[in-house]
Amino acid sequence: MRVTSRIIIDRMMAISGLLQKDIATDIFRISEKNLANKIKRGTIDLFKVIEWAGNNNVDLRSLFLEKNEDYTYNAPEFTQKPKGIYSRASDRETVIGDMLANFNNKKIARECIEKLLEIDRINPGKLESLNFIIYAFLEGMRPEKKTGT
Repeated sequence: MRVTSRIIIDRMMAISGLLQKDIATDIFRISEKNLANKIKRGTIDLFKVIEWAGNNNVDLRSLFLEKNEDYTYNAPEFTQKPKGIYSRASDRETVIGDMLANFNNKKIARECIEKLLEIDRINPGKLESLNFIIYAFLEGMRPEKKTGT
């Protein structure tokens, strides 16, 4: 079973004691009907979920992973050292432009990249948590593995 938007919201309700309508208005700042539609489509705002979890000291694993699922992330080995902070805005834009070339929705991709850079600037340690969320989200999007009997 994969973790769906419905499961995440149900877990948020269980942890917080809030009703779905309160989660919609207090956390997502949208109507209950709008949240219900996002749950059905699987498009809840994961950044809001992460923000809520961080503000309420909720372990993200309890929201995004299957019960008893172990999460291990092995960082890739880089052949070149990352450049880190860019000396000029144009250097940064070149790197972002190169990355954007790989995305279909360039506007959203640019916003995500900008947010990642800001998170890294403000608190680099939070990138590990965000990487975990992206991993869990991606795992939820992959087709379920069929087990043969």
